[in-house]
Amino acid sequence: MEYKDIKTADELESWYAEKEDILEGHVRDYAVPFGNVYHLDSPGYVSEERWCDTLPSDRERSTFMALQNGVSTKEIIEHKDEFGWIDRMAMSSVDDDYAECYMTQAGPDYLDEQEIMNVREQYPELIDSNGEIVWNDPDFMKRGVTLDVENFGEKYKLELVCDSYLDNGSLYVGAYDVTPESDNFGERWADISVNLNNPCQNDRTVFLDMNNLYNPAIIEAIYELGTVEGIVSHSGFCSYPAFTFDADVISQMRNTQEFMDANTPDDYKLVAVKVGYNFALVPKIELSGIETNATETIVDISGKQYGLLAGKTFEDSQKLDAVLDAFPEYAIKDYKVPNKISVFIMPVQMYWKDDPSEIIETNFSFEDTCGLVIDDSVTFSGYTQNELVDMIGREDNGEDFVITGVGAGHYVDTCKKEPSKNKSVSEKTCNARESSGRLDADRNVDRNDVAKDKEVK
Repeated sequence: MEYKDIKTADELESWYAEKEDILEGHVRDYAVPFGNVYHLDSPGYVSEERWCDTLPSDRERSTFMALQNGVSTKEIIEHKDEFGWIDRMAMSSVDDDYAECYMTQAGPDYLDEQEIMNVREQYPELIDSNGEIVWNDPDFMKRGVTLDVENFGEKYKLELVCDSYLDNGSLYVGAYDVTPESDNFGERWADISVNLNNPCQNDRTVFLDMNNLYNPAIIEAIYELGTVEGIVSHSGFCSYPAFTFDADVISQMRNTQEFMDANTPDDYKLVAVKVGYNFALVPKIELSGIETNATETIVDISGKQYGLLAGKTFEDSQKLDAVLDAFPEYAIKDYKVPNKISVFIMPVQMYWKDDPSEIIETNFSFEDTCGLVIDDSVTFSGYTQNELVDMIGREDNGEDFVITGVGAGHYVDTCKKEPSKNKSVSEKTCNARESSGRLDADRNVDRNDVAKDKEVK
């Protein structure tokens, strides 16, 4: 039976038993370290993939979790059409730390002995030089793909580094010298791929640049990392075979920026320093003898974020100004990352007392959102979620509205908005803000900037 067709407690019980059997049949499948898993009220958990496959909608997942955490089928049926009730019941026991069903991450304290052995076999990139699993690596930090080769009698250690071609976005792979104590450490040793603008090129398949791969040992080492496709493209007098890297190889291959970050000595890593309204990226060693303070400003250059440093004293700022003369400068306003502010949002259903026929779904916030980007889509109420729940159905709440339902609250990231002209608000919203003791009561609304309701609906 489909969840949407359930009408009785017995039907819900049957649906629940079916879903429980399916999930328990997949308990502990796909044990991925650091992956999200859902603990069940039976001894075990299921992966997020299995959870979502079995319970495809948010409402189904909330209902199953609520039943696992002790809510009765009768209660679920009674409140099935009540906005937000099941969500709150599903999460209330989680918030109070006595839930049987909840989401967590598969870590060392959660996996059993056999699963930890599986991690060792399936994720060798997580094993350090001492043979221990690196459990503090939730993002599976890329370890790089290296080759040990011999060229003209000399031994080299090369790392394959990926990027993409600008004209078609397909995969580029180059080999960089990471031979310890090499005079050319960190420099590009050879191009592994060549850009032929061929439709076969994608995010894993390249054409090998045989002009550079003349050494059979290098070719053999690369062939161990994937599959030769049997497709050959010709350009001039050269032939270039198509080659697809294995997915696990690509997942561990660092891009140019990651390679530089991993192999650049600390003194030569780039930092962002500002003077006035501009900043530059400079090697840390350039700041020798200059004292700096960290600012609250963060800038983003090509997807990499840097915290801006500024001179500690006027004399330090003068020294920084001289340093910046040797590097490209950027305007801070063009690269500044907005300061994020978290606001707790509570979805509610309500109606205005002067128009009870129209049910409105909106978002309330406990914190004042005036001056934030999110302000246009959120109403500052000053009420906590528990207070709003207590107000459900109550006409004697001292407000011009009546709450009919409250959903599960959640945090939303926002930031301060740039100064701009006031936007029109509806007359009804204006009335609510002025008449309510708490609902945006402290806002100063210009009556000359009020739009008629019919214009904003």
